[in-house]
Amino acid sequence: MRFRAFGAVFESDLLLSPPLAAAETDVASDVQLLDARGQAAQSELRARPELARSLLSHGAIAHNNVFTTPPATFAVADGRLILCYPISECLHEVTLIALGQAVARALRQRTLLVLHASAFVGKQRAVAVVAQRGAGKSTLAGAAGVAAHPVLTDDLLPVLLGPSRDAVALPGLPFLKLWPRAMKHLGLGQATNYPPVHPNSTKRFVRLPNHLSEPVELGSVLILERGPLALSPLPETEATVKLATHVYGAEGLAWHEQRAAFRQCASLCRRVRVSRLSAPNDLPSLDELVALAVSSDAS
Repeated sequence: MRFRAFGAVFESDLLLSPPLAAAETDVASDVQLLDARGQAAQSELRARPELARSLLSHGAIAHNNVFTTPPATFAVADGRLILCYPISECLHEVTLIALGQAVARALRQRTLLVLHASAFVGKQRAVAVVAQRGAGKSTLAGAAGVAAHPVLTDDLLPVLLGPSRDAVALPGLPFLKLWPRAMKHLGLGQATNYPPVHPNSTKRFVRLPNHLSEPVELGSVLILERGPLALSPLPETEATVKLATHVYGAEGLAWHEQRAAFRQCASLCRRVRVSRLSAPNDLPSLDELVALAVSSDAS
């Protein structure tokens, strides 16, 4: 199947959960996401013998483009090929890594800055929200979507830094990952009506009726932290250092990748406003939080 996300068309023979809407069949694919055990992957493996040996040994033979996780081993090459060798039979576990860490690596190879962020449209431009896991960026994006601000992505945000001073946010997958408590507060109905992120988790995949599928100019980046409700701009140097800690999969990057990502963060901080968005861990304050976040997209 083919699906469109992150500024690219993916062609995949992996079973993914939840299923994704198919892209147009007459559009050429940019990235192949293949099961290494399948027929379609064999020619790619033959053309890359060193990568193949590492992949098939589940990383026991080291290779820069191969990484192993409990659900699967992945090889990512040239920003256009992702090979998956499943270890776990749990479709949910393999999907989360394939559409997270593996896709992020491919996007970095395509020279994109990849942030651990959610994003939605503010007044006219995109507002990106970065935060530590569990801090509420998905919930904030969901609240923005309910308030008629189209959502671009949840959890993984690729940013295209153009030759001029523009920065473009690329749309991701058309769903949010939300806890039942947040879903209830947002009026999204019973959690049991939505597919689980994982069989052992109560978190759910929530499809977005107003998901935006086109790139949008990035207007601001918000670093979400706990505290009294407030929005405060950050100096460029502090913003760069903080933003670099929210590069997707930063802890697993090689030194040269960390350096390249830091330079991209510095470039982004010269192009857009970066602010600290302080918020209490309090669902009733979400409406105020959305209004404050949207206000950051000021010309």
